[in-house]
Amino acid sequence: MIKKIILISVLALMVQLITACVDCKCGPYKTIIFTNKGLSLKNLDSNFPQPSVTSAAIIPSAKYGIQVQHLT
Repeated sequence: MIKKIILISVLALMVQLITACVDCKCGPYKTIIFTNKGLSLKNLDSNFPQPSVTSAAIIPSAKYGIQVQHLT
């Protein structure tokens, strides 16, 4: 039974490998340059239906969240 499961897994991985190596006739590759100027972290308090940014010192752990924002 274990050998059958391993065989099926190996066959599935081989099919993915073969289809990944086939030439898809895609257009030219484009280089995308992404610059990140900073990162903003804010505390969220979800005591209310809509979570809000807060500067409170004490927030219950069940109601706490972190907002991460990339500054570009």
